[in-house]
Amino acid sequence: MSYEATPFMRENREKKFELYAKSLDDVVSEFEIDALETLYVMQNGDKIIYDEINDVFTTYMSSMFEGSIDILPMNVWTKEFSRKLKRTLLIRHMNQGELAARIGVGQATISNYIKGHSIPSSYTVRAMEKVLNLEPGYLSNFDYLLLS
Repeated sequence: MSYEATPFMRENREKKFELYAKSLDDVVSEFEIDALETLYVMQNGDKIIYDEINDVFTTYMSSMFEGSIDILPMNVWTKEFSRKLKRTLLIRHMNQGELAARIGVGQATISNYIKGHSIPSSYTVRAMEKVLNLEPGYLSNFDYLLLS
């Protein structure tokens, strides 16, 4: 499944970003994470992800990364895992119950992952990636958040 931003979507993203983050002038760098998913690094070190599919901004404050060296803090990893899983289920037109049944866990387990209440094992993450037809590491490698 392939998504591409149209000129209207790009213009709309810029308007929404201005409303959400106040100013594009504060953006130091911009990275495309995935189709219709952009990471903005701000002057103050904050990182903002705009997901056009969910039409959602997710902010990672620079203070969340303090003391971490080349590895994401657990709270950041959990938040990003939750966001990516929710996004992928929407793209794949699959609900939590369907994913749960296909990997052999309860729907409440998937719900807890999405809410950030629990963290899946690496085996479970890989099972989800297989069922969702994703590249290995898609749901667990968020090194783009270490970019500055």
